Amino acid sequence: MHDARSARIRRQPNVERVPIASFPHADELPVGHYIVLGAPESALRVKVLKIEDGFVYFDHNHELAGQNLNFDVTVRKIVVENAM
Repeated sequence: MHDARSARIRRQPNVERVPIASFPHADELPVGHYIVLGAPESALRVKVLKIEDGFVYFDHNHELAGQNLNFDVTVRKIVVENAM
């Protein structure tokens, strides 16, 4: 299956550029890894893409966005209801 339901589309607009001054320890951000921003009730998981030219670039896409997803499914039971 390959459609909008099988995997989210990876979107370039989901990449955010934030001034490095917004992060006191920007040099310690793990480039290429995911971090969590915000408070626990409004946490946002983002990937640190790069740090350059005074900006930190965050990718808000889900890590599986743009990937083909394959599932192995076993049907264990079929229930047929009466059409009355």
